[in-house]
Amino acid sequence: MCVRGSPTVGQAICSPGKVDAMTTGYADSQTGRPALAYLVIGAGGDIGMACAVALSEAGYSILAVDKNGDSAQKCVDAIHARGGTANALVAEVGREWHVEEIVDRACKLGALGGLLYAIAWEDHAGVLDISLSSVRLSLEAGPVAAFSLAQAAAVRMIASCTRGSIVFVGSLHGHLALPGCIGYNIAQAGMRQLCLSLARELTEFGIRVNMIVPGWIRTSGEAKWYTAAQLNELEGRMPLGRLGRPSDVATAVRFVVEAGYMTGSIVKVDGGLELHLGELPRVQPSEEKCDPGTV
Repeated sequence: MCVRGSPTVGQAICSPGKVDAMTTGYADSQTGRPALAYLVIGAGGDIGMACAVALSEAGYSILAVDKNGDSAQKCVDAIHARGGTANALVAEVGREWHVEEIVDRACKLGALGGLLYAIAWEDHAGVLDISLSSVRLSLEAGPVAAFSLAQAAAVRMIASCTRGSIVFVGSLHGHLALPGCIGYNIAQAGMRQLCLSLARELTEFGIRVNMIVPGWIRTSGEAKWYTAAQLNELEGRMPLGRLGRPSDVATAVRFVVEAGYMTGSIVKVDGGLELHLGELPRVQPSEEKCDPGTV
């Protein structure tokens, strides 16, 4: 079962290379199969909620964590309506002292089977105008908080001999220097490296770490930056003829959670958006032949 308190990796009962798949002290009362909990951070957002529902349908009990209690409960209600098991928890994940409490609460639902991290802080401002505090917020809500939770979750999974899965929801901003949001760009680049570094070091314990990188997803949060008319216009300008949906991201999240031989992967779910961002200006070729030796 989950080790309570604050265990460390050194206290883990499973030796590297000897991790039994889903060996737990919990069992589902109806199926008798091991009961596993999945911790979903940002479950009150459109993407986080869709992912939580998808993971519940995959058989996990969900701890839906969000800073907004009404949104977290909405996620739980959606899972209950589909016959799943879920609890809501209101917490500020950027606060270090909440981490152990969050993981403890997830363990009450079953052995911890995984963590989904789906929150970020994004501020639209130029490099000469953005405040240092805004950049710090992006880092704290992104790789700093994500690392803190992933570390705590990994310790619990190792201690319970569970081959778990950690999934981060990232962004194209992690490798594209898009203007006007440098804090978010830096934070998302950190999230990518966090994913790869965790995957490298946790492989020996059977814990997989992957990242889903959505493109432009139409969520309620987009209304903060764009009008409905602007979003409707953008739909037709996307490569596949529409913006992404939260369900598109959720489908990919469930896939990487269930793909047992997949770790350290960064999976784009962008509808071909990045492929169409780098079109060069079209120049009519010259009819005059160039001397290859002078090119």
